[in-house]
Amino acid sequence: MRTILFSIAAVAAFVVPAAAQTAPQREMRGALQVENVPETPADVSERLRQYVNTRAAGFADWTPEGGVLILTRFDDTAQLHRVDQPMGARTQLTFFEERVTGASVRPGDGQILFTRDVGGNENFGGYLLDNTTGLVRQITQAGTRNEGFIWSDDGRRSHGRTCRRRSRITMFM
Repeated sequence: MRTILFSIAAVAAFVVPAAAQTAPQREMRGALQVENVPETPADVSERLRQYVNTRAAGFADWTPEGGVLILTRFDDTAQLHRVDQPMGARTQLTFFEERVTGASVRPGDGQILFTRDVGGNENFGGYLLDNTTGLVRQITQAGTRNEGFIWSDDGRRSHGRTCRRRSRITMFM
């Protein structure tokens, strides 16, 4: 009799935990695959928004008039803005789907040389923004990573570093 009870107890010890286990619940949320993670209640998401959805600004360069160029996130990407005076309103200068990563003002005419990539490829191209027309043109070779642009004092040349060939580039404007 003891053998039968012991056998039943042993079988129950293995069957009960196996029956209690269920397959993990997996789902895709954006680019993430989550497993057994409950949905966040709407009221909690709304309350957390003030802590998650913050904005920061980074200094890029001085403008000839004494204002500053800043990079600040607008929507989902960092874009270039101009602020003309302390406590002044910002004016958005770029409107790309990809982030702008740096900018410098050309001495003399105030054109702005900035860098950005396309599609997240981190091949930062150099682009020249004409302040009077708002038109942008790429001035570096496509498919290369360019950064660290510095203008000559007269604004006729810009020196930068391209990482494809690990060499310095000089552009005459």
